Amino acid sequence: MYLPLIFLVFIYCLAQPSHQQMTECKGDFCSNEVPQRPHCSKSPPCFRMIPEQIPGRRYTHVVFRFATIDPRTFKVSAGNDAGDGIQRVSGVKFSQAVIKVWVAFGGWEFNDEGPTRTTFSSLAASAENTTTFLDSLVSMMNRYRFDGVDIDWEFPTANDRGGRPEDYKNQVEFMSRLRSRMKDVKKGVSVVIPATDRYLKGFDLKSLEPHVDWFNLMNFDLHGSWDILDKSTGPWVKSHTNMTEIQTALDQLWRSDISPTKVTMGMSFYGRSFTLTDPSCHYLGCRISSGGNPGECSKTVGVLHHEEIERIMRQNHLEPTLHPEHAVKTVSWGNQWVSFDDADTWRLKRDIARSQCIGSFAVRALNHENDKESNIEALSLALDHKQMEAPNFSTTGQQGNVWRKPAPQQCRWSSCFEG
Repeated sequence: MYLPLIFLVFIYCLAQPSHQQMTECKGDFCSNEVPQRPHCSKSPPCFRMIPEQIPGRRYTHVVFRFATIDPRTFKVSAGNDAGDGIQRVSGVKFSQAVIKVWVAFGGWEFNDEGPTRTTFSSLAASAENTTTFLDSLVSMMNRYRFDGVDIDWEFPTANDRGGRPEDYKNQVEFMSRLRSRMKDVKKGVSVVIPATDRYLKGFDLKSLEPHVDWFNLMNFDLHGSWDILDKSTGPWVKSHTNMTEIQTALDQLWRSDISPTKVTMGMSFYGRSFTLTDPSCHYLGCRISSGGNPGECSKTVGVLHHEEIERIMRQNHLEPTLHPEHAVKTVSWGNQWVSFDDADTWRLKRDIARSQCIGSFAVRALNHENDKESNIEALSLALDHKQMEAPNFSTTGQQGNVWRKPAPQQCRWSSCFEG
């Protein structure tokens, strides 16, 4: 049996506290009607999974994304935007004793223009900076009881994303020291790698392999509105989880003789959308003018949650098109177009992954899940993943159905990142 590995991302949108109905009034504030109360989303109501709602027995690993690294001191911290989220995610282990909780650093935005753009490069280039980072990391992991660390340095050597040529060598030395320190404190290590060919070339994969438990291959966000200004891609309709492009990335791993047991396949719980230049041209390869309209719940240009896509299809009586060669589905309406995955395409991707001996899967992200948990249910069915048995804490003396730790040769199951 394959037990996928699903990494988890949390983005918090906390509802405003409710107000009591006004039963007393003064002056212009006089009213007995319940006022329109502020909340995080417009109709329809948008579900945002919180740590306490993580489905039980579905995941072996959960990753908090992201903690941050101070670009001046190279010490780690929860970050200004994390709030109590980091504490609540680490607290999942109290209700789900078998789950492993990791912490991630980096992400796409970490390399945007700004103070952290070159943080990883500067960190890896200095033995002193690395020591400072490792000392503060161990302190954080002990404080929050994290079981491992995920390094999301997505653009080593890429000069368009703050990388430097020396990153290729320095990243290996940095990961070697990180692995050694984590081994001392019995913590795990993973590294995120892109499925985009030009960025994947910035990784010395074979030299990195001994220093990681696994590579998290980001098989999503291959295309988006950023393509419009990118000369290497151009302003054309392309799917963001295209299996033909993902296979190109996998082939780079195999050429580097990476073991498939150290590869985790990334999946996504959302689609990437575009605004078409010509609504009559709504196929792969047609010209786009921008990202698609933001969803009522995603509130992000070019992003639609699966539940939003399903709602759009119901309202407009649409049937998606399956592209078996790419293992994706697409649908268009008016001047909008979106690509996405579902149980059918996840099954196609599963078959391709397993044909190459990959048995571990990651998901981005649980904050894109709905209240019916239909995404993880569909993915579980597609991957033939059954819920893990609940531990039996009975003290009656009966043997019962006792949970036991899986044997080391079993694969992983976990949920992915918001980078």
